[in-house]
Amino acid sequence: MTRGHRIQVDAEDMSLSERIYLARTSRGWSQKKLAEKAGLSVSGVQMIEGEYKKDPRAYSIGRLARALNLSLDYLWYGRGV
Repeated sequence: MTRGHRIQVDAEDMSLSERIYLARTSRGWSQKKLAEKAGLSVSGVQMIEGEYKKDPRAYSIGRLARALNLSLDYLWYGRGV
């Protein structure tokens, strides 16, 4: 990829982990900062974002959605914002 060019990717084509990673990094947040804002452990955020947790709890995703100011529908399915 040429530097400076961006590839448009439909959020529905991304995984839950990818959507969380994109939302976090677009805000310039570390995993630690997201964990603090969501009231979760850093290791929990790392497990979800790294796809080590294949079936994360809805409670955790809800906390991440609130911290990132995104809808649950967006994080789970890539629809809406």
